[in-house]
Amino acid sequence: MILKNSINNKYDYHIQELLGTGSFATVFKAKHIPTKRNVAVKVFEKCKLRDSAELESLMNEVRISSRADHPLIATLFETFEDENNFYISMELVPNDSLLSFINSSGGIGEGAARKLFAQLVLVLEYLHKDLNVIHRDLKAENILLDRYGNIRLIDFGLSKNYDPSAPFMSTICGSPAYAAPELVKGNPYTNSVDIWSIGVILFAMIAGFLPFDDQNMNEQLKKVINCEPEYPNNISPSLLDLLKRLLNKNPETRITLDKIKEHPWVFSSIANVGSLDQFRVVHIKFIDKDIVEELDTLGVNTENLIPSLLKSELTCETASYKILKKEKLGIDINEAFSRMRTHRASNASRLNEISSTSALPNLSPLSSRALGCTRGHKNVLSSPGHSVPPMPRLSPVAGLQIRTRGVPDSPLMNNDNVQRRSRAMTFLKKEIVSPIIEKGTNAVQRTFL
Repeated sequence: MILKNSINNKYDYHIQELLGTGSFATVFKAKHIPTKRNVAVKVFEKCKLRDSAELESLMNEVRISSRADHPLIATLFETFEDENNFYISMELVPNDSLLSFINSSGGIGEGAARKLFAQLVLVLEYLHKDLNVIHRDLKAENILLDRYGNIRLIDFGLSKNYDPSAPFMSTICGSPAYAAPELVKGNPYTNSVDIWSIGVILFAMIAGFLPFDDQNMNEQLKKVINCEPEYPNNISPSLLDLLKRLLNKNPETRITLDKIKEHPWVFSSIANVGSLDQFRVVHIKFIDKDIVEELDTLGVNTENLIPSLLKSELTCETASYKILKKEKLGIDINEAFSRMRTHRASNASRLNEISSTSALPNLSPLSSRALGCTRGHKNVLSSPGHSVPPMPRLSPVAGLQIRTRGVPDSPLMNNDNVQRRSRAMTFLKKEIVSPIIEKGTNAVQRTFL
């Protein structure tokens, strides 16, 4: 109630309902008063940001999200703060996460998976090639589905800008179930770790469970380093080939984005989309005059709107423009992606069902091999998504669920998420990675101690 009142009494938003609560952020559905449109407002309480690293992670998310202008990335509209909180106004994505969709479907089949995977590839290409950004926390929980069944990527708290001439990084971060072997080992890594992660996501979409899942994190990371996944026996040879190339443990020979786009399993879906440049919310060569006129009608001051948009400034006026523009683009974006071929009509129909529902079907507590929320991640600013309702908790009897069991003292597993990033890294290196390396294959020699 205090957070709700702090927004309603000061800013251009009226809080309607709570969408979710995380360790550092609370997400509300809110009406943007100037445009009368619904948005998501994330509220970060300053008292919960315990050190400079956590604050920097929040600022990092804002910096990257404010630069990202892609139809399949949730749009950041504006940011503001007061003495107690930071606020982020973002696009409201009306349906649930890809995680919930996979769980409710038990695996979604190749047709629907092809469309979603192709969209994920296009987003990753934009991040890697246009923005020089590596995401580092790609997982099913961080992919939301809009009313048309198209994806929206969220959560850039662990993302990082990199120099293409010096592409190697060393920070251990992300979610263990989706982490690439080279990252788990502590070796220098490149943006290829994102390609591994979308391979895990594609596997999960098809199989309904994670390829290297285990109740014990130690065993899970051993599998990531040493084991090959159990591929479903009913998938097409072309998809099997792509999965093996994506989940190649050697980053030097892992498939690249360019080769993914050329792969027979996904090529036609991407080729049919065409250029996405026309779907930018702020296009340097085209400011939507109709929206500017609508803002004038709504009483929004547009005198400095166009210069502010071209300078990428976050103001009340640019927020109003972006909210209306994103809404207008929604139908056009869907028409573009409807050209993606889904060769199995039943799966395509199943995916499109979400457009007529306010929430995805609930997962039965007894479903086998369910894909669970990854609790072993190290995003110190992990916060809830914008969708509603939240994913129901799975029953302890569900098979292959990622659970908070094993290694009970691990800060990566502890329910108290207010843990220092440095402590989490130290634990991962000392207690998990080094023993795995020492007991693993002969090819792995490097330790951290």
